[in-house]
Amino acid sequence: MKQFLFSSVMLSLLVSTSSLFPVLIYPSKRTDSTETSSTKFKSMSGTRIVDLSFCFWVKVNHLMGAKVLNYELKDTKGFGFTLQEHYGFLNLKIVDLLFDYNSPHVPDKWSHFCVAYDSSVESVTIYMNGKVTFEKHGLDALDGIEFHENLLSHVTVGTGGGGFSQPFNGEFSQFMVWNKVIRQEDVEREMECGDVNKEGLELDWTTVNMERGDTVLMKDMEAGCPSAVDEDTESLAGFSQRVKFDEAGTACLALGGRQDPPTGEEEVKKISESLGGLKDMCNSKFWVPVRQQSGRWVSTASSSLVSYLPWTPGQPNGGRHQACAEAKFNKINGSFQGYNDLNCGKSIRCFFCYIKNSKRFRLRGMCLQAGVDDHFIGSVETKHQVTRPYWKGYRTTEISFSTSSNSWNIKDISTEQVVATYNGSFIWPVGRKSWHVPAGVCGPEDTVKDLTLSSCSDSEFTCGDGTCIPLESKCDGMSDCKDELDESDCSVVEFPKQRQYKESLPPIGRLGKEIIPAKVDVSIDIMSVTDIKETSMKWGCKLQLNMTWLDGRLRWRDLRENSNLNVITNQDQGSQEPGQVFPVQPSIWVATVIFANSPNNDFSVTDAKASLTVEKKGNLSISPLEQLQEVAYYEGSENPVTYMRKFKKDFACNFQLHTYPFDTQ
Repeated sequence: MKQFLFSSVMLSLLVSTSSLFPVLIYPSKRTDSTETSSTKFKSMSGTRIVDLSFCFWVKVNHLMGAKVLNYELKDTKGFGFTLQEHYGFLNLKIVDLLFDYNSPHVPDKWSHFCVAYDSSVESVTIYMNGKVTFEKHGLDALDGIEFHENLLSHVTVGTGGGGFSQPFNGEFSQFMVWNKVIRQEDVEREMECGDVNKEGLELDWTTVNMERGDTVLMKDMEAGCPSAVDEDTESLAGFSQRVKFDEAGTACLALGGRQDPPTGEEEVKKISESLGGLKDMCNSKFWVPVRQQSGRWVSTASSSLVSYLPWTPGQPNGGRHQACAEAKFNKINGSFQGYNDLNCGKSIRCFFCYIKNSKRFRLRGMCLQAGVDDHFIGSVETKHQVTRPYWKGYRTTEISFSTSSNSWNIKDISTEQVVATYNGSFIWPVGRKSWHVPAGVCGPEDTVKDLTLSSCSDSEFTCGDGTCIPLESKCDGMSDCKDELDESDCSVVEFPKQRQYKESLPPIGRLGKEIIPAKVDVSIDIMSVTDIKETSMKWGCKLQLNMTWLDGRLRWRDLRENSNLNVITNQDQGSQEPGQVFPVQPSIWVATVIFANSPNNDFSVTDAKASLTVEKKGNLSISPLEQLQEVAYYEGSENPVTYMRKFKKDFACNFQLHTYPFDTQ
C-alpha cells in the first residue's frame, strides 16, 4: 500500500508580500525515484474547465526528459508538461505539441513556464521566462473534446504511480491554474510573483492542500520569488592541494574563476576558513595572488598596485629571487601573522579561488557512440577536508574524482559505468588531457583519447591547461597559450568529409538541371613595360595576375581580418617537401589564365611565386563538440579565395608602323 505524507500550505493571498515560498523537492537522481515520487492536489473543486491557463517555476537536476506535470487517467481529457534537453512537450487533450526554448534551459537553474489555451479559437500559447516561445492557432483536433470534470484532481507534479519512465528530479513551485485565458501582462506578473489574478483561479499554490509521496520533500525558500534567486553568484573555494604559484593561478582560471588579492585582514581570515585543513594539510599557509614586478607588488589578475600588504617583520627580504607571497597563520592559536615573500617556482602552497556558481563547461573530442554528455555544470565539493571541482552533465554523466582509484572519472550515473579515466599530473582534468577509454566505449579495444574539458565561451579558444583566449587570437602568428596550442594547427582549408573533392573540377553550381559555370573575377596590373620590339612585333612587361572566386565545396578555418594572414600553405595543399610552397598543382581548384598572344601560349601557374589567400566576409560557425578544439568555420560560398602571381611576359602585337615614329599607340 502506498504511503503518503500530507501537508497543507497556507500563505498570504498576495505572494509578493511573502518572504518565503514553498518548494517541492524531488529525488536528485533517477535511481532514487520511486512509485511515490509525485504530488497530488486534494479537495479540488469540480468546476468544469473550458479555457485553461497555468504557470509554474521549475528547476530540474537533469534534462533527460523530466515529466513535470502528469495526467493520471488514460483518457484524452487532461494535460501534461515534459521538459527535455533541447525542447519541451505540452500534452493537451488529444494532441502533443513540441516547442523550442527561447533561452537556454540548463540544470540547477530556475525557469518559469506558462501555458494559455483558448477554446474559442483552439489556440495555445506557451511562455518561457516571460516571453512567448510557442504559439499555434486552429488546433481543430481539439474541437469538441472537453476537459475532465475533475481535471485538477487527476494532475500530479511528477509521474509516480507504476509508470515513472520519465521521473521528475528537481524542484517545483508557484503552480497556478486558471479557468480562463491569461495574457502577457498576467504572465509577467506571475514571473515576478506579483499580486495573484484571482479571476478564474482554480488552483492557488498559496492555499492548496497537497498530498506528497514519501520521496518528495518540501521546504521554504528564503526569497520573495524564484526570480529573485541569483544563480550567477560566486563562491569562495579553498583548495588544500599544494602547488607552485603559477600552477595555482592556472588551476583557478581553468575553472572559470578569479583570484584577487585580499583587501583586508577580515578577507584573509575568510579565505583561511575556506581551507578546512589549513593547519594539517596546508601547514597554516596559502598563496596570495600578488607578484613583484619591477620592484612593485601587483595583483596577478590586473597588474595593478596592491595596497594591502601586511608583511611580517623583516619581510619581504628575498628581492627578485622571491617574487611571490604567502599568507601565514600561527600553527598553535591560528592567528594571522602576515605575509612572507617566497620563490615562485620552488615553493608549494595551498590556494583559493572565487568560482561562479553553475559555471557551464563543455566536453570536446569524445566519440559519439560513448553517449556521454557534452554540456556540464561545474561546482565544488568537499570530502575529508579536501575540496575538488565536480561536473554534473545535463543528462546522465558526471566527472568527479575517485579516492579509491586516485583518478578522475567520466561516469554514466544511470549505469554507474566509467567511460574514461584521467590520472595525469595536472591538478584538474580541465583543458586538453589524455584520457584512458576502456574497451567497448569508443571501440573494441582500450585506447587513449585526447579530450578537452573547457569553461571557455563560443568566442574563446581553450589552451591545453584549460585557460581561455579570444578565438580571434588563434593562429595570428603570436602564441597566447603557454603551451602554444593556439598556433599548432593553423591550416586554412577544410575539405568536405562526406563527399570527394576533385581539384581538377571547377566549383560549378546547379539550378535544377542547369549547370551554372564558376565565376572568376580576373584583373591584371601592368607593373612596368620592359621592352618594345618593333621589328619582331613584340612587347614585354612585368604584370601581376589577380583572380578571385568562390568555392562552395570548401570551408575555411579560423580566418583573420587581414587576408595576408589567411594564406593557403603547404599543409593545406599537401606538398611533400619541407620548405616547398606549391611544388605541384595544389589540392584545391585554382583557375587558369592562358596568355593567348604569348609566344608559346603560356598559362598561369601555381608555384612558389604564387600566393593563395582567403578574404573573410561571411559569418562563422563553431566546430561541433565531437571535435577536439574550437575552430571557427567559414563557408567557401561566402568567403572568396584570391590568386596572385607576378609574371614577366612577351606578347605579340601587330604594330601599325606606316606613320611611325610620328604616331601614338
